[in-house]
This record gives sequence, C-alpha cells and structure tokens, in this order.
Amino acid sequence: MVNNQVDVTTMTRAAYARHRGCSRAYVSKLAQAGRIPMIGDLVDVDAADAALGPPACRVLPLEPSATSAESRPEQPLEVGPGDAPPAYAVSRAWREYYAATDARLDCRERSGQLVPADQIEAFLNAIFSHVRQGVLTLPSRAAPKVHDAKTIPQIERIILSDCKEVLKEISETRIDFVAIAGGCPFVRPRPD
Repeated sequence: MVNNQVDVTTMTRAAYARHRGCSRAYVSKLAQAGRIPMIGDLVDVDAADAALGPPACRVLPLEPSATSAESRPEQPLEVGPGDAPPAYAVSRAWREYYAATDARLDCRERSGQLVPADQIEAFLNAIFSHVRQGVLTLPSRAAPKVHDAKTIPQIERIILSDCKEVLKEISETRIDFVAIAGGCPFVRPRPD
C-alpha cells in the first residue's frame, strides 16, 4: 500500500525560503554548503530550523507605520569624521529602506492618495479667507439692527441670528479645490 500523505517536515527549497523569509538562492547556497539537512531534494524543516536558529532574513511588512522601528535598519547611518564607514550590509539596508519609502510615496501620489503640500495650503488659505470675510461682515450686518434694540436679550438674539446667517452662508459655499490647486491631475472633484 502506498502512503499518499505529504510529510510536513520536508519542503522544497522555494517553500522553505518562503518559510524563512529569504530567497530560494540563499537556501540553495546553504544546502550546497551543508548547513541545512536535505532529504533528497527536499529540506528537512525541523532539522534545518534547529541548525539555523531563528530566521536571519525577515520580510518587511508592505505598509510599515511611520514610527515602526522594526521597518527600519537597526543602526543609524550618520558617520562622523573619525568613525569607520558602516558595513556594506547596513548601508545597503538603509539604501533599500529609503528606496522603498520613495517608491511607496510615488505610488500614493500617482494614485491620488497624496497631494502636494503647497496645493493644500492654497486650498486652506481660500477657506480661511472666506471664513474671515464672513466674520468681518458681522458688525456691519448687526449694527443697524442692534441700534434699534432696547434690551440686552434683543441685542443677543440679533447678533446670534446674524452669526447663524453668516455661518450658513459659509457652509453652503463650495470651494473648487481643483481650480485652486492649479488643475492638479491627482485631485478629483467631489461629486455633489
């Protein structure tokens, strides 16, 4: 009788590379050097893990948080005038970290998830200018009405009513971000 069960203690070199979080070529080099036990063309997983210890290669998450220490290389890259240059592996890790960060930012910018800061600043300036203009019109709106009022509660109602009118006008005004942003191709107008 033939046993058709798959032995989970053995893996192909590619599967073991995924298990360890490193490349298949690295696993092949370890196998050729005799550092990991093989059963035919398959890697003996338990024995190889015992021989290698915890995984030396680690796959970084696709979206590390901005403050995640585990997504950055471990040593700082700054080198002083009397310091020895950093090891090649550390330099390469920093280079790849920054390249991945740049690629992630470029992708987000192309997909419209990021907008240049100067365009956001222009948009916010337009909003603040509109709000300021509305607030500055309050005295001229309320003055003629308040002049005829006789009691403090009447004055308060007039001022409150005018404040509500100005706030309603401000909230109903639509500011076209695309026009302010100079026709930015990354920004899509909000549907009404």
